[in-house]
Amino acid sequence: MRINYSNKEIIEICDGKPLLAAHNGNIHVIYYDSRKISLGTQAIFVCIKTKSRDGHLYMEEAYKKGVRTFLVDKTVALQSFPEATIIQVSDVLVALQKWAKKHREQFDIPVIGITGSAGKTVVKEWLNHVLSDNFSIARSPKSYNSQMGVALSLFEIDGETEIAIIEAGISEKGEMIRLTEIIQPTIGVFTSFLSAHRENFTSIEEHLDEKLKFFQSCKIIFAPKSLESLGIKGLPVHYTKKLETVENRNIDLIRDIVLHLKVPAEKIDEKLKSLPQIAMRMETIEGINDNILLFDAFNLNFDGLEQALSHQSGTSGKRNRYVVLSETAFERFNKSEFDVLLKRFKLLQLKLEIKDLILFGTNEITDILKLENTSILFKGLHPSLKRLASQMKFRKHSTFVEISISALKDNLAIWRKRVPPKVGIMAMVKASSYGSELTKMGEFLNSQNIDYLGVAYVDEGVELRKSGLELPIMVMNSDRSSWSDCIKCNLEPSVYSFVQMEELVSELILMDIQDFPIHLKFDTGMHRLGFFPNDISKVVSYLKSQPEIKVKSVYSHLADADNLDDNSYTLEQMTKFQFVSETLQKNLPYPVLRHILNTEGLSNYPEYGFDMVRIGIGLYGVSNNPTIGKKLTPVLSWKSTVSQIKKLRAGESVGYSRSFVANIETKIATIPVGYADGFKRQLGNGNGGVFIGDNHCPTAGNVCMDMIMVDITNLDIEVGDEVEIIGPNQTVHDLAKKCGTISYEIMTSLSARMPRIFVQEED
Repeated sequence: MRINYSNKEIIEICDGKPLLAAHNGNIHVIYYDSRKISLGTQAIFVCIKTKSRDGHLYMEEAYKKGVRTFLVDKTVALQSFPEATIIQVSDVLVALQKWAKKHREQFDIPVIGITGSAGKTVVKEWLNHVLSDNFSIARSPKSYNSQMGVALSLFEIDGETEIAIIEAGISEKGEMIRLTEIIQPTIGVFTSFLSAHRENFTSIEEHLDEKLKFFQSCKIIFAPKSLESLGIKGLPVHYTKKLETVENRNIDLIRDIVLHLKVPAEKIDEKLKSLPQIAMRMETIEGINDNILLFDAFNLNFDGLEQALSHQSGTSGKRNRYVVLSETAFERFNKSEFDVLLKRFKLLQLKLEIKDLILFGTNEITDILKLENTSILFKGLHPSLKRLASQMKFRKHSTFVEISISALKDNLAIWRKRVPPKVGIMAMVKASSYGSELTKMGEFLNSQNIDYLGVAYVDEGVELRKSGLELPIMVMNSDRSSWSDCIKCNLEPSVYSFVQMEELVSELILMDIQDFPIHLKFDTGMHRLGFFPNDISKVVSYLKSQPEIKVKSVYSHLADADNLDDNSYTLEQMTKFQFVSETLQKNLPYPVLRHILNTEGLSNYPEYGFDMVRIGIGLYGVSNNPTIGKKLTPVLSWKSTVSQIKKLRAGESVGYSRSFVANIETKIATIPVGYADGFKRQLGNGNGGVFIGDNHCPTAGNVCMDMIMVDITNLDIEVGDEVEIIGPNQTVHDLAKKCGTISYEIMTSLSARMPRIFVQEED
C-alpha cells in the first residue's frame, strides 16, 4: 500500500471532525493493527471495532511507534497524544469505506470483482499469476474480502495499476450493496454458490439475490458451467465450459477471463503450468497415543464440515475416526442434512459428556484422552475445543517442522508431467520421508494413486504396514535378520548379491513359500550395491532354478544425473542397464518392471523412464535442474519462537567458550533450537542465522545442544515472535550451502523430537 493524502483531505472525504490537529504530514500507509506498524510517522491508525477487539485500546501503542494521525469514533484522552491529529467520525468502518470509494473513483481501469461461496482467493491469486507478465496488478492481500478488508484492498490501487482484482465476501443481508458501491467492478467473477452463511438468509433465493447485487455494474460476468442451473437472468453471464485437460475447476474459469483481456492463448497456457500454492487451511499434527489430530478453524458451516470430513476420511487409512464440535456450532446445522452427512461418513453421535462439546465417531468410547491410533478432527474455534486439542497434542515443543500438503500435490503434478505415458511412479519415503514424517507421507501418497513406495530399511516398511497402507513397498536394504518381517508384512526386498539371494531363498524354502517378490539391483556405475552387468547370465540361471523368488523389477541408480555439462557417464549407465534389463526380460516367462531414473534423472533424462521412475527429494521442491526448480514449491518449513531477550553491555559474552563478546551494547534473542534438532554447529558465530520477520539475525556465539542465540540489536522483536529457520527467506538450499553440505543432509537431520505439522491449503 502506498497512498498520498493530507489530513485535510481525509477529514473532508470521511466527514470527520478534528479533535486535535497537531500533525500535518501526509499519510502514505493505513494501519489497523498496532503490531504491524513499521512506518509510524507516515501512517494513520484507524480504530476499528470488532466483536473481539477495539482499536481505540491500542492507540497509545501506535503513538509510541510513531503514528501521529488517528481515525476514531469515540471519545479519547487527548492529553495522551499531544503531537497527534485525531479525526473523529460517527463510524470508523463507514468512514474508511467512504475513503476507499473516493480512492477507487480516481482510477479508470478494469476492476475484476470476485465473489462466491468458495474459491475466491484461489481465483484471485491465480489470475494475478497469469496476468502479471502483461499488466501491472493491484489485488486484495491474502483473503481480505470482508467489509474492512475490501476497503483496505482498494488502497492497493495506484497510478501504475492497470488492472485491479478484488474479492468480496458476505455473511449477512445488506452487506453486498455496500461492497459493490466501493469496488464498482467492471468484470465480475462468480466462483461458486454453496450454503456458506446461508443461515443468515431466509431462503436460497434471498441468498442468491444478495450475491447477484455485486454484478449490477459489470459489463461481463464469468461463472463455471455448473452455475448455469441457477437460472440467472438479466445479467451478462458467460458460462465457462470444463476443459477436458485440467482437473481443477478454477483453471478453465481463469483461462476465459484472461482471454477476454486479450492475452494470447499460448502465454496463458504457459503460465497455467506453474500456478502457485494458495493459503493454508487445515493443520495435521501428531497427538498423544499415536493419534493424528486435524485442526480446521475455517468455514464453520455445512460445506466446510463436509470438506473437512472428506479430507479426514481420505487420509485416515484404517484408523477409527472421531470429530469434535462445539455445541454452539452443532446447533447451527440443519438436523436432517447433518444426519445424512453422519451416515455418509459412518459416524455416530457418542454419549460421552464433555462440557460445551459434542463428539462423533466410528466407535463408542469411554474416554477421549485414552484413544489410540485414531484420527480426530477438531472443527471450530470454541475455547473448550482448543483446550481439549491442547491436551491431546504430543510434545510441547515450540520448534517445529511444517509440511505443506498442497505444495506436495503441486510438485507431484509437475513431476507427473515429465513422466512418459504409461510409466509408473515409485515415491521414495526413506529417512522418515526426507525429514517429514513416514506414515503421514505414505497416506498422502496413497491418496495420490502412487504405484509403489520405496523405503531404505525393513522397519520403515513395517511402520507403513501398521498404519494400514497396502501399496507395494520396495525395501532397498535388507538382510537375513529382516527376512521374516519382509515375509510377514508383504514387503518386497531389493536383492543385490548372490550371498544375499541365497540366504533369502533358504529362508523361503524353510517356510515353504514360492513366488516371493524381489527387486534386482544392478550396479551400472554407482559402485555401491548391486550385481555387475556381466553377472546377468549367472543371475538368470539362478532365477530359473529357484521358484521361491519372482522378480518384480530390475533397477539401477544413476551416479551423475545432475551433471548438465557432461552426460557421457549417465548415457553409459543407460546403455548397460538396457542390456541387463533386456537380457533378463528375454529369459523370464513373466513381465519385469524396469527403473533407473531418480529425481535428477527424471529432471534431465525423462525419455529413459522405462516402466517406472523413482521420485524422492523432488517431491519436496528440491531439484538441481534450474528450469524445473523454478516450477517447484518448497514443501518444508522449519520454525521456532523467541524464548528470551537479553541486553549485553560492551565486553560481555554469550554462550559456551565465550566465543561471542559484545563490543557495543548488544541485544540477544535466545531460540529453542540447537544441534540436537539439526541446526548444525557450523552455523554458529555468525556463519548462519535465522529470520525474524523480514530481518536476518546472525547467530551469536556457539550453537548449543538445545538453543541458539542471535543478534537482534536495533530490531523491534519481542518474546514469542515467530522465527524462520527454513522458509521463504532462507531455503533449505541456502542453509545447506552455509553448512557446506547438501539439502538432503539438512532435511534428514531434522530431529524427530520436533513436532511435524501438516497444513492443507484451501481449494
